[in-house]
Amino acid sequence: QRIFVGNKANYWVLNYAQGARNEFNGLVRGLVVLKPQGPIADPLQLIRSFPFTRFFNQGEKEVAPVNMQNAEMLEKMDGTMVGVFFPHGDPSKPEFHTRKLVSSHPEDFKKILTTFTGVKVPFLPKIKQFVDTLIFTQQDVNYTYVFEFIHEVSKVVSKYAPEQYGLYLLGARNLETHRELSEDELDKTALRLRAKRPRRFDAVADKEDIEKMFDVAAANVPDFEGFIFRDKTTGHRMKVKDPRYVEKHHKLDNSYTTL
Repeated sequence: QRIFVGNKANYWVLNYAQGARNEFNGLVRGLVVLKPQGPIADPLQLIRSFPFTRFFNQGEKEVAPVNMQNAEMLEKMDGTMVGVFFPHGDPSKPEFHTRKLVSSHPEDFKKILTTFTGVKVPFLPKIKQFVDTLIFTQQDVNYTYVFEFIHEVSKVVSKYAPEQYGLYLLGARNLETHRELSEDELDKTALRLRAKRPRRFDAVADKEDIEKMFDVAAANVPDFEGFIFRDKTTGHRMKVKDPRYVEKHHKLDNSYTTL
């Protein structure tokens, strides 16, 4: 089903292949699965981190229906996805991953990566500096927390100032129920964890109003990427990107964006 499998010591990390879209690989956008040691009654119990399922851009045929007049409208951030999880049930020992790298895998943790700006950096240790500042408690251990890592080492197109660097909480999923937290719940959780949050806006559905909002948002983030619309009823998400961002992104090597 065009699913890539990363072999990471005790885990597999599953990702969809670029350009391949089906009901199976859409579920795996950095899904971390424990390797079974014997017969398993319920394979879902092997999931250790379950970030977002794949969602699409407005106008793409696979995009889920979103009522833009009854939706949350959030800043689409342009960095690196980081999932934080607690495989040992201990809030003092979180592990984290990107779509391809896992913090507990020694080879990944030692990797030196070259960013879009040409800087060579030990990538996961840099992320760990920010993960270590978060305040987790026992109520967090059944969750996958999904962050966007914003930093000069994870720069893609959008330009962020140093005071904007950090981990921005984008989502959270309960691994027992698979339920995601609402945006209001995420605001409260981020405050408790001492994490940042993407900007939230009053939703607009008209094309011209959205185009005006691109300029408003870009005042704080040059080359602003766009917005995420999340339907308040269904939870479906849809990306609406600034065409100027898309044009610049297509000129870059996309390999770094899927770390």
